[in-house]
Amino acid sequence: MEKIDVFIPTIKKDFNILPYTVFSLKKIDHNINQIYIVSPEDNEIIDFCKTNGIQFISETDMIPLRKEDITYSPKNINRAGWLYQQLLKLSADMVCNSEYILILDSDTVFLRKQRFISNNKIRINYSKNERHKPYLDFINRIFPNFIFFPHSFVTHHFFVEKRILIELKESINKETKLNWYSAIISNLDNNEVSSFSEYELLGNYYYNKYRKNIFFSNFKNIGVSEDCFFNKKAKIKIFSLYYNSCSIHHYNS
Repeated sequence: MEKIDVFIPTIKKDFNILPYTVFSLKKIDHNINQIYIVSPEDNEIIDFCKTNGIQFISETDMIPLRKEDITYSPKNINRAGWLYQQLLKLSADMVCNSEYILILDSDTVFLRKQRFISNNKIRINYSKNERHKPYLDFINRIFPNFIFFPHSFVTHHFFVEKRILIELKESINKETKLNWYSAIISNLDNNEVSSFSEYELLGNYYYNKYRKNIFFSNFKNIGVSEDCFFNKKAKIKIFSLYYNSCSIHHYNS
């Protein structure tokens, strides 16, 4: 069975969900070589990683860029941290050693068995209700000849081959004549609160470059509030439904 690494960036507000996210990795039908958690340095998360055999990575060790270096405040809303988390995810190849990497949002919990390789093809999940035109407009500024998949790849996780992640960033460098993270920042729409999606970029790169090597599946996710997630009766109801995962986003509260 294929060995994979799991890469989870997180921040303080998600620490209470993180143990459930990590525990839910038992649903992954692959051999997990290592779990990496990337976060600002914090004793609570460092102790959690030590206790659970997880590799802690300080986010400042990932890329030569800090959240404070990013100026992205559309409509006077500071979105630098939101963008920085996405840049960290696109840096997963820097620390992961396995050929396959599962990038996972720290507020997303798997509910059912998940397998991401079948018949030597990579499974890429999609969403029917997360499509956001500014994400596609961004991609079009970098890769103007891309054809877009009819649904969204914003699924709060992404299973990627390490070599493809590296290749994507090299392609961005080549197309823009900038390093990849500077290219992303330079091509944001500063009038748009959500101008970029790392998952949309990864999914459409696969769709355009490696379509014969992948297959698609509806991710069947439900967004819930923390109150709902921690309510035993509500949780039983969620688990009994057909959803593959749930995301405990703070904006659902």
